[in-house]
Amino acid sequence: MTTPDNAALTAMLLELASQLHVERARRIALELALERGGAVAGGAIAALADDPEFRRRSLAALDEAMGRLTRVMTGGNGN
Repeated sequence: MTTPDNAALTAMLLELASQLHVERARRIALELALERGGAVAGGAIAALADDPEFRRRSLAALDEAMGRLTRVMTGGNGN
């Protein structure tokens, strides 16, 4: 494995930040559309933070994403 240089790490960090911004904006738009369309009550999505099934799925998704990122950072194949 080669050690990434600072420029490569900076580029990766900026790319991840950009992707995070896009995903956040899309999530907010989706939440707003659902609320305005009457599919969910205002605040219902935020209230899911205390739902055990939501928390389980959210943590599982986080674990999977961190695993992929770790494989990339350590030179794994990412599959």
